[in-house]
Amino acid sequence: ARFIASRYALRSLLAEYVDARPEDLRFAAGAYGKPYLAESPSVEFNVSHSGDYGLIALSTRRSVGVDIERIDPAFDWHSIADQVCSAAESQMLLALDRQDGCRAFFRIWTAKEAITKATGQGIGDGLRDIVIPLLASATSGVMVHIGPASAGTNLSCSWIFELAGHIGCVAFAGRNLE
Repeated sequence: ARFIASRYALRSLLAEYVDARPEDLRFAAGAYGKPYLAESPSVEFNVSHSGDYGLIALSTRRSVGVDIERIDPAFDWHSIADQVCSAAESQMLLALDRQDGCRAFFRIWTAKEAITKATGQGIGDGLRDIVIPLLASATSGVMVHIGPASAGTNLSCSWIFELAGHIGCVAFAGRNLE
């Protein structure tokens, strides 16, 4: 039911953006499976849901990706940290106590998932190559550079913390979210 509700909300918002009826929207998929509107490929969108929450990003000016996750204190993030985190991120996480380490892991995870969704590449083997600078102030966004300087992609990430027991992240090309 939550999946259907989030897809209904997405269709309704997209229809408003392109001045169409929700049922008339046709979707296609990019090389890595990222969906786009077949007749309006310049409209960027992304959706994520977890528990009772859904998160949708729309833009006609930049690539966008979102992720939302329930912060589960019982989740054994240690078992996948080496597959997901860079060496510096893993070292930082291990220096934190269990509760702070868990929150920091989900902050890193949501950013990486949102970034891979914004770039359209999806989650693959390159998660360790995306380094999320965790700032002392957990309420601000960060710029993330992916890949070599000559071929890299610059994205901004901004987190949403006001959701009880959840964390969300929006990744977008450029500095200003519109």
